[in-house]
Amino acid sequence: MFKYLNNAFLSFALVFSFIGAQDVEITIVDTSFAGYTDEIIVPILISNPNNNVGGVQFDVSVSPNMVSLSGVSSVGDASSFSAAYNALSDGSSRVVFYNGSDPNGLNPGTDARVLNLHFGGSDVLSAVLEIKLNNLIVSDGDGEVLTSQSSSGNLTIGDVVYLSGSTSTGDVGETVSIDFSISNTGAVGGVQFDVKDSPNYLSLVAVATTARTAEFSADFNNINDGDTSRIILFSSDNVNIAPGIGPVLSATFEIVNNAYADSVSVFMENILVTDGVGGSYWIAAADSGTVAVYPGYIEEPSNLQAIDGQDAYVALSWNPPSGPIPDNITEDFEDGIPDDWTLTTSSAQGWYLTTDCTSEWWTVPAHTNYMCSNDDQANDDGALDYMVTPMLNVSGAASVILNFDSYFDGAYGQTASIGVSDNGVDFTEVYPLVAGTEWINETVDLTPFITGDNLYILFHSNDNAAWASGWAVDDISISFETRVIPERLVHYNLTDVGEWVVSAPKEDVINKYGGGIPFADRIDLENPLNLISQRPVTIDAYKVYKSLNETSNFEEIVELEASVTSYTDEDVINNTSYYYYVTAIYPDGSESVPTSTVSATPVEWIECYISDGGSLTGIADTIDISVNNESLLGGLFFEIEDFPDVLVGESVLPAERTTGTNGQPSWTFSLLDDNGKISIAGFGPLAGAAALEPGNGPVCRVVVRPQGDQAQTLTLTMTDVQIQDTSNPPVQLNWTAETAAYEVGIETQYIMLTDGNAAPGAQLSSSMCLVNTQDVYGIQVEFVADPPFVSGSGLQVTDLLDLSTWSVSSQQLGNTFTLLLFDNTLSNPVPPGYWYLGEVLIDVLPGSPEDFIVDVDYGEMILSDAYNQPMISVGLPSEVYIGAPPVSYSIHNVEGLLTAGGEGSFEVHMTNTETVGTMSFEIADSPEYLTVTSVEAVGRFANGIIDGSTGEDSNNENFYFLGYDFTGGIPEGDGPVIKVNVQMSQNINNPNVMLLFEEVSGGDAGANSITAASQGLGLFTNSTLSTNGETSLPSEYTLHANYPNPFNPSTVITYDLAGQGHVDLSIYNVVGKKVKTIVNKNETAGRKVAVWYGVDDSGNSLSAGMYFYRLTAGAKVFTKKMVLMK
Repeated sequence: MFKYLNNAFLSFALVFSFIGAQDVEITIVDTSFAGYTDEIIVPILISNPNNNVGGVQFDVSVSPNMVSLSGVSSVGDASSFSAAYNALSDGSSRVVFYNGSDPNGLNPGTDARVLNLHFGGSDVLSAVLEIKLNNLIVSDGDGEVLTSQSSSGNLTIGDVVYLSGSTSTGDVGETVSIDFSISNTGAVGGVQFDVKDSPNYLSLVAVATTARTAEFSADFNNINDGDTSRIILFSSDNVNIAPGIGPVLSATFEIVNNAYADSVSVFMENILVTDGVGGSYWIAAADSGTVAVYPGYIEEPSNLQAIDGQDAYVALSWNPPSGPIPDNITEDFEDGIPDDWTLTTSSAQGWYLTTDCTSEWWTVPAHTNYMCSNDDQANDDGALDYMVTPMLNVSGAASVILNFDSYFDGAYGQTASIGVSDNGVDFTEVYPLVAGTEWINETVDLTPFITGDNLYILFHSNDNAAWASGWAVDDISISFETRVIPERLVHYNLTDVGEWVVSAPKEDVINKYGGGIPFADRIDLENPLNLISQRPVTIDAYKVYKSLNETSNFEEIVELEASVTSYTDEDVINNTSYYYYVTAIYPDGSESVPTSTVSATPVEWIECYISDGGSLTGIADTIDISVNNESLLGGLFFEIEDFPDVLVGESVLPAERTTGTNGQPSWTFSLLDDNGKISIAGFGPLAGAAALEPGNGPVCRVVVRPQGDQAQTLTLTMTDVQIQDTSNPPVQLNWTAETAAYEVGIETQYIMLTDGNAAPGAQLSSSMCLVNTQDVYGIQVEFVADPPFVSGSGLQVTDLLDLSTWSVSSQQLGNTFTLLLFDNTLSNPVPPGYWYLGEVLIDVLPGSPEDFIVDVDYGEMILSDAYNQPMISVGLPSEVYIGAPPVSYSIHNVEGLLTAGGEGSFEVHMTNTETVGTMSFEIADSPEYLTVTSVEAVGRFANGIIDGSTGEDSNNENFYFLGYDFTGGIPEGDGPVIKVNVQMSQNINNPNVMLLFEEVSGGDAGANSITAASQGLGLFTNSTLSTNGETSLPSEYTLHANYPNPFNPSTVITYDLAGQGHVDLSIYNVVGKKVKTIVNKNETAGRKVAVWYGVDDSGNSLSAGMYFYRLTAGAKVFTKKMVLMK
């Protein structure tokens, strides 16, 4: 997401107001006295900063005129002044105040009390009176008139009361509460006032006391034909409202249904507030309450839409007012048959009200009062019974849902149905009932059958000239919801493109218009539709208003006739935001409140596109994102979806257009790959870089890496684009985009183990091979034995690869043996090729059943690249034969260096425990560098027959052999049977060729099938000849370091024997005591592998610590140390 930095500018306007300074100011001081006070003194202050004052004259009046002036007296700095007054005919008094002795009068700078006005208030209990000064004249000591002004003051006598009403907001049909509060300094014994609202939109429905009046009672009654309500608050126990401020009464009003949007004033009139002994308090103020009615019955248009982001225009559309919502109707017939329901029949009975209309031939389950049609009561068949609701006004109803309880068993041809009519005469059947054997709650949607503003619903019972049947109905409800009429308002016809968009599959539209379609391409903007007025609300016109400010300065831009509900404003400037609302003008000239304000910003459309790309799965590639823009751009955001979801976004780089020049910074780009989408955000000016200049071409380059397991073509789609210009605040520009393609190739890496065999309790080695097309930096593979009669104990790595920087570890858990190999330096991978990795050591568990085959398959397998990303990998399963198989084949004596055009040979040996008359096997050369030139029968098969099918198979991929011995078969034994001569390819790129058995079989002397197995592999290399891991014989005796070390629970010990002889390999503890003998027998020359499981000769587990392993062979002794961990 982009964050916008909006600069705020503060404008200051200095307003200077020049007011003419006055020479003298006379002020009446606010004064309070107790009730019935004989002598009330009201002080007068004078302020004359710059001039002396020689005399003052003014008229004083009291409003209301409840007290009269009884005297005046000079005080303070003016005590030498003379003061006098006389009463005037209008009830006021003229006061004269002048200097009688001091020629200088009041000195400049006087700001003090200079005069007292005396009033008599012995007959006033409570009042707030305003004392006013009029006709003020002030002169200096020389008789010159000075400029002057006066301020009136308040005289409060006794305790007075202030009343106020709160404010509330509601709509038609809702109730609102107004709290009436008083501020009283004396105890209040009771309150009475009349409440009146203007306009008359409120109806008083309840009054209640508050916390201040918890011991009082409140009541009201309507007077003046209901226009006014009189409220009284009283205490039967003569409890008083304590002095204080706060609500004393809460009044609940209901807003009438025809109230317009307006502010309703709730006035208090004829207020009477009494003290505890029956006296009345002066009401100093009574502030009205206010109820804001909104939106009121005068509806505004709805669903105003402004189509944003179009080029040089704003398209507006709206829906007309929908009219009032009818009240929901329920009828349970508990109070009888409503007077306004119509019942007609062709029978003597017809519909009637009952609690049980069961007849001799028709039983109705019990129910409350209900309506029933059953002419068994009249004994006249052939009744057509009609029950019709009163006329319902459904104008403005979004739906009309009829719900009722029904018992109708449909016996003997009886039918029951619901019909509708707009005139109460011509009915259309809309819902035939399905028979049932119990009271069933039926729901019928009558909305599709509304044809006008009026609706009558018919319950039609027809016994079809039969009898012993009927229909019972109860608990009828008719519910309505607000809707726009007509139900579907269409403002424009669709263009051909628009028609295609609404009907085509979503993916087709996205592929063709990645960033959307300009509105003008989808609709016939030039020819808006005029809607025929079918609304219950009659209006004369609509007014459309526009502003550049969301909250103010809206100006009318057009007045449209009532049938037009759309407008295209072309008086706009791109990249400028405009705000609109619409009002409705009613026949009386009143204007509705505005619709919600909508905004739109016409903008330039930007073309975006993605370059095609492709790579192997797991291999990174780049795709370019380009824009074609005519404006300066300040921010970019692209959301790219690949389908199927295969690509992983790794990084993003600026392109030439967003790379800084002449020392300027480049744009900053960030990338997020989440939920199958790649999001790229680019910042220019916010990152200190220059804005993107107008142009066409790449703006960034995204590095992506496919993570698929199959070759496929991906579709790249821009699902979201946000492009900002350089305005302040930035404006989002519209965009279009084209899809792109990304070709994902697949290369599979293979791991395999060769087959093998061993007796229970013995160990075998299985050659581990790798075929990889990419550099491999790590291998994690789980070998799973089924059934779990074998376990892995380690890996003896080959010396044909430089794995000196690799870590090798293994673990056996349950029936899963895990090998982990990884390059610690991330610089010495296994390069692409065909590789013999080493020998996996497999132990056959003691007690395992012989002549049993264990399948070795693969669990989790991960081959990782330089980015530690997994590559597609497959494991080729193998088998372990427990015991000695009847026949087993292996490859030996591989001769010849792997060179271009070279020659070589290898032998196939057979070990058999039964007489063998037929041999057959297939050997694959991997890679396919070898061509078989001849096959020789040797050794134990020297007298055998080689079948003519022997040689390269039909695909020239594998070597196939089939041979027979008809002289009685090959007896039990071990040794070579054939020698295979090969020619090497002229094009050799791999340092070795692995010879692997793919298919093996055998037959006895009678050509009956016997179980056959294979073991190991053969190797042609470009340096050393190897067969089944047997390199050329060691030239010296060597004891190698055990692996792993430290270890738990087992470790592998490897040693080389330069010649045949007796071998002893034993384990000693730190005090030199032998704890385990591993090997004690004659062995042939070669490299040998043994495993120690951390147990002594009795099978007891040994404690953790240091141990020594000693090899005695060829008159030599070797000792190394190792650590057993727990």
